[in-house]
Amino acid sequence: GDIDFDDNCDIVVAGSGSNDLFKVLRSNQTVQTVSLNYPTSVLSVAYRKSNDSYYVGLSSGDIYRTTKAGAKTLLVDVGNQANSLTVAPVGFGAYGDFIISAEDNGQITAINPSNGTTTLLATPTSNISDVTSGPDGTLYAVAHNNGVVYTISAAGTVATYTTTTAGMDGIVIAASNARMFL
Repeated sequence: GDIDFDDNCDIVVAGSGSNDLFKVLRSNQTVQTVSLNYPTSVLSVAYRKSNDSYYVGLSSGDIYRTTKAGAKTLLVDVGNQANSLTVAPVGFGAYGDFIISAEDNGQITAINPSNGTTTLLATPTSNISDVTSGPDGTLYAVAHNNGVVYTISAAGTVATYTTTTAGMDGIVIAASNARMFL
């Protein structure tokens, strides 16, 4: 599963192997259901502050916009398993504040959250397992199959940032931009 933080610093959790979305409340560490019964397994989640919504990626490739009250609306089907979602930094070219999807076939897709229009940004390799942005606005993707961490520009330029061991499944960049956690 995937996690993200919302504006209350609650941890939003994609229930891997589950069709449900949960959050752990910062105030008392209890688990709260956000939304139940998505059509297929919930794999990824990203919180978008500008419209106070969760974006939920499913194993089917469907991406849903979900309100904090749990109402869900299908935004788009990206056609591939949505392994990870993040929100692009505001300064990320024409795709600032868009939803970025890392898909099982290696595609990195920008999704307009207003209308669901998709733009293929890059296909660095197969099996991209996670995507995130650093505090400096750099977009990073990690490939599970080969352990490579890539940077991806808004123009679609892919560069190898570093190589680790295969099997990396997640990536987080420290707020200082001084550390990367894999």
